[in-house]
Amino acid sequence: MSSGRFARVAASSILAASTTAAFATNKLPLPFTSVAPITFPISYPHFWSIKSATPSPDLNSSSSLVKRITKRFNIGDYYIWLYRDSKGIPTSWERYKVERNEDGIIVIEMSTKFSDNEDYFTHHRMTVDLAESLEARGERGDWKLKSFEFRDANTGEWTQFGLGENVQAFEEKFDIFSMLEDSTLSRNNNKTNASEFDSKNKKIRPVKVNRDVSELVQTQRHEHTEAWFAPPVHELPGVAFLKDFKDHTFTLIESGREGEYHKKFDVSSTA
Repeated sequence: MSSGRFARVAASSILAASTTAAFATNKLPLPFTSVAPITFPISYPHFWSIKSATPSPDLNSSSSLVKRITKRFNIGDYYIWLYRDSKGIPTSWERYKVERNEDGIIVIEMSTKFSDNEDYFTHHRMTVDLAESLEARGERGDWKLKSFEFRDANTGEWTQFGLGENVQAFEEKFDIFSMLEDSTLSRNNNKTNASEFDSKNKKIRPVKVNRDVSELVQTQRHEHTEAWFAPPVHELPGVAFLKDFKDHTFTLIESGREGEYHKKFDVSSTA
């Protein structure tokens, strides 16, 4: 990759959003709200803490929760978000692809292209310990990435970048707590004896996804990302579908598993 092309990556809004700690220290701009979010109380009565002293062998153990969330990050799984400027013109495409999944440790490579007919080039990757991420129920500062690396465009070698504090690169795209709040847990009527996930409120934002109205959610825990995620009842619970920036937006346009299947998405910020 030429130095000029890499410069475009460093300056692009995609990395300003997803690798904030690596390229800027300023807080991300507040989103515009074309649809007023609805706020109402919510609790997670069926979310069991992985710190419970008396865990249930099937639902309340750390290994069980990690195993469940690990299934959402299979090798070859990928997601593509399209970034547009304030006029709706595409500026870049960002792809997250799972390259490793072993013992609750996943590696996600981040790739970019600047036009639809280009090939993606990989520039960063992050290593995530899902157990540590699940422990961070309070706030993003409660955990770190195991590593965040930069790929040398000339040699292809990976170099550690930062100390793993850039958890926004992961949390902006995935709300793993919403991934766990699925229909299986919702049907279970047992009361938890562990501390619940502390999220007193969530916001709802109706949007159009493939012509149907969907209600994206933003929990208090993930409010710092300013992204909107598919709800627990969706086929992709906890995956970011939309984010508004000061001068840009991103929307999920495709997901799938490499060599097996894919699905396209058309997301409109107004329902």
